[in-house]
Amino acid sequence: MKTPVLTLIAAASLAACSQVPDPDYAAPTAEEAKAAYIAGQLADAAVLAGEPLSAPSRFPDESVRKVADTANAIGDLQTELTIESLRKTDAFDAVDVTGCEWQAIDPDLVDPMSHPRLPSDPMGAYFCSADVKVTQNYGIKAHAPAKGYFYRQDGEWIYAGEHAHGYERIDARPAVG
Repeated sequence: MKTPVLTLIAAASLAACSQVPDPDYAAPTAEEAKAAYIAGQLADAAVLAGEPLSAPSRFPDESVRKVADTANAIGDLQTELTIESLRKTDAFDAVDVTGCEWQAIDPDLVDPMSHPRLPSDPMGAYFCSADVKVTQNYGIKAHAPAKGYFYRQDGEWIYAGEHAHGYERIDARPAVG
């Protein structure tokens, strides 16, 4: 009889440890999400390029090196093309977030390139779906989905998640790229 009670207590303790305190700020607005998403793109480009990241490192150097080493293993040309596309931040028109839910950050839901931006201490963040809207070459408007975590750290919004992929034209014609 004691075993089920102990199991129940252990499960309740584990659940309490994995919960995060309620947020003291609202989910990001479209403008805040766009700024965080663009900053994330630029940080990922820096990580892939093996460049040191600005700000006293809340991004562990070891994590940055692992990502850069993985990127270099896929080939220099592909890595350079990825870095170039990540740095084209002037193409972003909007990052509309929906379905934001406060939860503990799960690293398995974050693109490996974004792992250096994850906080070292367990914490909560808004996990949101995003509709990333861009203007491609020749003024072509397109959008693509992404999902990821938005959280505030040191007064700034941080995005860690997947990159938008599968861009489709907003009108009926096919997207470029």
